[in-house]
Amino acid sequence: MTPVSNSPNSKILGIFLVVLVNICLLGYFHNRTWLTADDGYYAHVASRILHGEVLGKAVTQQHGPYVHFLNALAFRLFGEDLVSLRYFLVAAGVLQSCLIYSLFLSQGIFPAFLAAVLLTALSFIQSPQPGASWYGLFFAISAVWILRHSMSEKKKHLILGVLLSVSFLFRQLNAFFLGQAVVLALMLAKKPQIVGSGQKFFLARTIIVLFLLLDLVYFFRVVSFNYFTAILFGFWPIAILFFILKKMTLRDKETIQLIARLGLGCLIAFLPIFLYAWKFNAGHELVNDVLGRAFRTSTLPQVKSIHFFDFFLVILTNFRNLGLVYWANSFYWLGLLFASFGAGYCLYKNFRDREINLSNTQTLALISIFYAMTAAFYQIPIYLYYTAGLSLVGFTGLNLHPRIRPLSSIFSIFMIVIAVYSHAGRPADRKFYEETLAGKAKPLEWNNRFPRASLWLEPKYLKIYGPLIKFIQEQTSDQEAIFVIPYDSQIYFFSQRRNPFSFCHLSLSLSTSEDVRHFLENLQRENPKLIIDNHEGEFYRGPVHEPMMKYIQENYDLVQRFGPFNVYRVR
Repeated sequence: MTPVSNSPNSKILGIFLVVLVNICLLGYFHNRTWLTADDGYYAHVASRILHGEVLGKAVTQQHGPYVHFLNALAFRLFGEDLVSLRYFLVAAGVLQSCLIYSLFLSQGIFPAFLAAVLLTALSFIQSPQPGASWYGLFFAISAVWILRHSMSEKKKHLILGVLLSVSFLFRQLNAFFLGQAVVLALMLAKKPQIVGSGQKFFLARTIIVLFLLLDLVYFFRVVSFNYFTAILFGFWPIAILFFILKKMTLRDKETIQLIARLGLGCLIAFLPIFLYAWKFNAGHELVNDVLGRAFRTSTLPQVKSIHFFDFFLVILTNFRNLGLVYWANSFYWLGLLFASFGAGYCLYKNFRDREINLSNTQTLALISIFYAMTAAFYQIPIYLYYTAGLSLVGFTGLNLHPRIRPLSSIFSIFMIVIAVYSHAGRPADRKFYEETLAGKAKPLEWNNRFPRASLWLEPKYLKIYGPLIKFIQEQTSDQEAIFVIPYDSQIYFFSQRRNPFSFCHLSLSLSTSEDVRHFLENLQRENPKLIIDNHEGEFYRGPVHEPMMKYIQENYDLVQRFGPFNVYRVR
């Protein structure tokens, strides 16, 4: 007789509960709060594409183009509202929780259910906004499922090649690390060859060495380097690469076949954007967006100035506070910070103590620890959430010893409760020590002050954006241009007024003196009726700030203030 815990009826009940709980969580939190920089940016770009402007020429940005095409489709299907951009992510959240459930079923119904809910509790609902990284998480989990799904080798390689390219065309950095883990998993899936049998393993080992070099460059040259972050997110991926390098015995012929099939899949995924670029003669501009402008995000001052080590010290300081809430939240954040390190340690121990034969949970852990390296790019809580849920699921899945499994379940329940009760759907600008670590909530109100934002927001935003949008609409006609500096794209979207430039981010778009000169010439020619300056956005100003403000002071009058926004009108 089939055990009750693994019977078909139990599995069906389990998947039903997974879907039900995740729909409740995602449905409740999907429209609570926002991240102004991301919500406004994605909405502005998608709206311009929807109304016929060409991505790469009339509209420039710093992510992969496919995320903007999907957002434009969301606007077409659900209407031009910020909340519309979240519906596809809600669907992705439910689907990826089901995939996690299926991957964990071999451990039992309850551990599989916990893993599925843990992922949702620590992902989109912690920062409900249409960031490309949330789609990257869905692609990472999909890659694990495809790797473990039974199908022909050729078909699997082709599908994964398509998936990796689609991931790259959503967000480049996520795909870079996901690609490494997928290639390693495919190599390890091959039957080991006997060393010294006359076979050549040069190409496979060269690829691993290349991954090692690229990861070292990433930690030492691209991100804001500090030893704490490098150890947390880089130590075990690099250690595992060294370990696999010594064990790798994949023949050169098989390596060529693997890379060729993945490459063919990549070409298939790139074909639509190739045709789009050819039709609109936007190839050069799109390449600059996807590679040049995206890479410049690593040079922004705010990206370089924040480190996870600072958060770690604050967390330790928080233990001085007496009270269950403070201690629970401190342990919660330590769990998030060390999730990838813990998963890496467990996976390395599995590889060292046993023959490498990837199981569902080992494959998931391998993907998670490489994918987690993206968190080091911008060391803030939101970037930690982009990867920590997957890392924790990978970590709990590797603790298979019967004595440890109950503790793993208790730990998962603890993380779910704190995540949902103290942090889900909370504003991103909470002060980390005074509010986030204390688990304090901020009151939210339904937005009825300005259009195109069917969300629950902090009252301060309603008091600022409501009068500001009304003032802009009263002072300008539908076809007149406004210009927002340095970076508040949601104002274009809410006011439904034209952005006279292709970009919406000053410091990413104007990096040279020649860029600044052309911009000032175009600013004089376009002469937007209103210029709205967020004087709190110092990090985003860049080299154009001083000459631009000189031009504004000579040709515009300050006519109104709304919170941090100064509004200038042309003379």
